[in-house]
Amino acid sequence: MPLKSCWANVPIPKTDVWTFCMESPRDFPDEHRLLIDGEKPENGYNSAELRQLSSSLGRGLLHRFSWTKGDRLALYTPNSIDIPVVILAGLWAGIVIAPVSPDYKVDELAQQLRDSQAKGLVTQPSHLNLACEAARKAGLKREDVFLLGYDREDGFHHWRDLMMDGDDARPRIDPAEDVALLMYSSVSKMSLPMSII
Repeated sequence: MPLKSCWANVPIPKTDVWTFCMESPRDFPDEHRLLIDGEKPENGYNSAELRQLSSSLGRGLLHRFSWTKGDRLALYTPNSIDIPVVILAGLWAGIVIAPVSPDYKVDELAQQLRDSQAKGLVTQPSHLNLACEAARKAGLKREDVFLLGYDREDGFHHWRDLMMDGDDARPRIDPAEDVALLMYSSVSKMSLPMSII
């Protein structure tokens, strides 16, 4: 039975998530760091950097790979300061982000890549071998696997290499209809995870 909160209703803006996060007025300056790397506190991002990096990466994903709004990008990585940039890039471009547990093994990852119909996979060098094997099983090519984090690997795009400058208009995002994140959940340990929109 639904319950009504004793607190006042919160207004829900009729805007997409990227616009809400990156273009809404804030009580702090653009130079204020929003994200700080716990292992390397000298590294972080402020809102101006997040806005610029995410729009540049979103533009790069659309143009360099001929992706379109609604295409899916799987995110298979342990924690990283770069994850919010990749998610925001997807939100900017209308690309659906499909996070995957970094604990998954090859077959579990391959199954989720197939089920989500991911066109690309983002990971870190620590997970690269497993990610490449799962990507191959799911029908993705080696060049569909991208890296984030501080380390790079020969033969793989790092997300910073994919950015494109420009003043292209963003794809039109309908917040009532367009999917932002494709999450997965299991109803039991015996069943395969199912997508949740």
